[in-house]
Amino acid sequence: MQLKNDTFGRVVKEARIAADLTREEFSEKIGKSPRYIAALENEGQTPSYETLCKIIAALGIDPNVIFYPENPAMTDEVDRVVRLVKRCDEHQLSVVAATVEALLNK
Repeated sequence: MQLKNDTFGRVVKEARIAADLTREEFSEKIGKSPRYIAALENEGQTPSYETLCKIIAALGIDPNVIFYPENPAMTDEVDRVVRLVKRCDEHQLSVVAATVEALLNK
């Protein structure tokens, strides 16, 4: 697997922060140490395939952002909103949907 390590580390760090997770909390979610997370984010460490899958799932990252950074499908703001929506429960999703519909019909 070939990742652009500087891009990968930035994407992981931004997604972790957007998810309001500390390195310690995130490391518990994926079964790695906080030091390992720091190495991914800041030192160009490349994860195994298994760990990469856990990272993508835990943070709700669009894999295209990691594998095709030169062709971003979404703006940073849209990506942030998508990550937040993925954290919503069923009731919260219905409120979000109604709010967006109301904004668009304004």
